[in-house]
Amino acid sequence: MLETEQLVDRCRQGDDLAWEPLVRTFQGRVYGLAYHYIRDADEARDLAQEIFVRVYQKIDTFSGNEFLPWLMRLARNLCIDRLRRLKARPPAHDVPVEDEGRTLAAAGPNPE
Repeated sequence: MLETEQLVDRCRQGDDLAWEPLVRTFQGRVYGLAYHYIRDADEARDLAQEIFVRVYQKIDTFSGNEFLPWLMRLARNLCIDRLRRLKARPPAHDVPVEDEGRTLAAAGPNPE
């Protein structure tokens, strides 16, 4: 198996065949970090995919010898951004309807 640095270099050169082994190498760590922050398995999977999309888009900006710290910092920042969005706009919850046939009566006088 290729070393991480070689995979990163090949990805930066546009070799799409190097992308899959790079993702497979780090997908468990990225998902684990996302799950640690989000605490929802489905949301963490979606976020992990988003993280790898961002890595793919930003891999040219990676400059250094240590890919893992760069990847985890990017992943952590995206997790924090997702938490901020969820906090700012919490998911909508359905209001249970107890009695569908019941109507609300106005407290004021009858319009008739």
